Amino acid sequence: MQSGQHVYGALVLSATTPVDPFPVHVNAKTVTGTHTENKWRGRYHLLIEGESAHSVLALPQRNKYTTIKLLSANLLEAAYLAEDLKNLMTDLDSRYEGARFLYKLNQTMKDLRSDWNQVPPYLAILENQSEHSYFALLSHQVSTHIIGVYDGVNSSVRLVWTTDPDFIQGVRKTEPTRYVFFRYPDLVDRPMFLNTQLLCARWFQWSRAFDQTTDGLLRTFNALETLLFKDPTVSTGS
Repeated sequence: MQSGQHVYGALVLSATTPVDPFPVHVNAKTVTGTHTENKWRGRYHLLIEGESAHSVLALPQRNKYTTIKLLSANLLEAAYLAEDLKNLMTDLDSRYEGARFLYKLNQTMKDLRSDWNQVPPYLAILENQSEHSYFALLSHQVSTHIIGVYDGVNSSVRLVWTTDPDFIQGVRKTEPTRYVFFRYPDLVDRPMFLNTQLLCARWFQWSRAFDQTTDGLLRTFNALETLLFKDPTVSTGS
């Protein structure tokens, strides 16, 4: 990726009051939105610093609209990759009928590699706006940091994905003690499926099952890791 080219995404999994954006998201280029009918849960902030390619997959007959934002070192290559990815996503369900969506995403990454002699490193962010909205991250040779963040002021929880290795240090410059950060393994050379409604619902269930002391919070973040990092090569299962 280009120097200074970074992604900053944050999805609210739990909140009962308004959630302050992270300092990096106080930016006119930040995209905000929501994936649920809840006032606070399911809201997101997404900022892409630097050039990226955009494409839109519209399937109005199924009420599905997917925005593809793709970052790579060369903008022209990024544009071709985004368009190829859109074309592969068009008949995704029929090509891998009955398989879970994470597997379909993984196969799409493999199909994309087979169409190119040498695929350049890229990170693709897919956002689907439908009855069951989601984000999907496709990382090829680009380390993407996945971080759970607990807000000690209002007890909200967010899931962050970013290519900036200094994200946590940047937040701590202005709020040194406010947040607790739970670092997950980096996402690289695989997809990640972020079903917003499911993530919010599971967090609610886990937070009720585990006492939200420090130990309970860690157990909840650990349960989230199991959900986030399922094996993408397995075609069936929950």
